[in-house]
Amino acid sequence: MLPDFPGIRRALDDAARYRVHMKTRSKSVIGALVHSITQHEGAQHSYHQKGTGTITQGYQAMSARFEISMAEVPHLIGEKLEARIDAMADEMARQTSHLFYETIGRETAKVGNSIDAGGGPMTQEMVLDMMERVDWSPDSVFIAHPVMAEAMQELWKEWEKDAAFMKKVKEVEYRKKEEWRDRESNRKLVD
Repeated sequence: MLPDFPGIRRALDDAARYRVHMKTRSKSVIGALVHSITQHEGAQHSYHQKGTGTITQGYQAMSARFEISMAEVPHLIGEKLEARIDAMADEMARQTSHLFYETIGRETAKVGNSIDAGGGPMTQEMVLDMMERVDWSPDSVFIAHPVMAEAMQELWKEWEKDAAFMKKVKEVEYRKKEEWRDRESNRKLVD
């Protein structure tokens, strides 16, 4: 039997975990946008949600299976090992994105900020409606499924040529920025 080297094993485990974490964030746009928080104790977490109050909920487990047979050990090095770790990161990225879209869909519907095209294409009116519904801030991001985002890019190329539509977009953007400035200038800085 080979001797155990806990320090080396821990360093290899840390390196593999770091690679999975970074690959997951690079393969899931959502994983890269969302800030992660490490919590070492407790079975629930709470956060304030504008319009609905404080939300307290349990955690959602995500996992990916990673098995290595004894026969693979001597040959599972370098690119072969990286490919296996990357496959695990792909699964974690898929689960991260799925959980995010599921949660966003549920929460935006709850507060009335979702728009459903009913299977049809996105229209200029829907875009303007979407812009009107949000409280804009410099951090604002519109989230769409990758297929929808690609379709939107194609539509936007056509819509940019429509001067009347672009004028409406600029008006909404300007008004939303002014509303944000008003909110920021009136907020209380100290409790």
